[in-house]
Amino acid sequence: AETIARSPILIKENTYSEEEIMILSEYLDSLKETLEDIDVIRKANGRIELVITAKTLRNQCIQTLELAGFLGQFFACKLVPAAGSRMFIANQIEEYVMEESPDYYTMTGVEMRCKDGGRICGDSYSCINNSDGKTMVCICDGMGAGIDAAKTSEVVVEMLEEFFEAGFSEKTAAKLINAAMASNNEDNPFTLDVAVLDLYDGICNMVKFGAMASYIKKESAVETIKTYSMPAGVFDNIDPEVQSCKIGDGEYFIMVSDGVVDALPFYDKEQQMADIIDKIPVIINI
Repeated sequence: AETIARSPILIKENTYSEEEIMILSEYLDSLKETLEDIDVIRKANGRIELVITAKTLRNQCIQTLELAGFLGQFFACKLVPAAGSRMFIANQIEEYVMEESPDYYTMTGVEMRCKDGGRICGDSYSCINNSDGKTMVCICDGMGAGIDAAKTSEVVVEMLEEFFEAGFSEKTAAKLINAAMASNNEDNPFTLDVAVLDLYDGICNMVKFGAMASYIKKESAVETIKTYSMPAGVFDNIDPEVQSCKIGDGEYFIMVSDGVVDALPFYDKEQQMADIIDKIPVIINI
């Protein structure tokens, strides 16, 4: 990228004019900051990240969040200090990282019980965030019961976490895991339910290998999302279908393993589950 120099600021991005940089300089002067360098990084998801080298003058100490708010006015977005970045700018030159703040945040809860009072559950789950503003939740159910099923599901979830943190898409990660598990000739099929939520726009992408339906609890309805697919770990060339949906403010996204639905009586168990979820009150604007 083109480097535009205006002492003491360097902005490595070719989309800002000298006039705009002058405005930014005036902003920063009002905070009594001295910025040695600003690198503007456009990430793969289109969001910006600022890597700033800065110090304060005259032994002042300023919150990084205050500077992030100021810079957000210039870049027309809400900026926050990145995870692990220093929270205060002192009079020693240091590096600070700021990133666009997602529009959404998530709250998660898990309930897990063993079948028939057993001590080992064959299901494993995960809920993690990555640096691109996405949250991944998954449930893996190792076929059968006991320690073998538990080991299979644990290995699958660990691989999925590593792929997700490395930046692989949910579909690619699921395909690679299926191929790896199917090729080891140990006859250990499993179901896999993966959902990746983009915290910037609320779009949720889902991949299911033999997994149960998922549910979105809205203010006035319950949306059921299901696919008809076989379990993973059997054939190494399965191409999973990716489904997408929009999750709004205050809505619930609910994933279950087959044990939950199987525990319901009689027929139409997915509809029974939807009816149960429909009775949950939704709290908007938590």
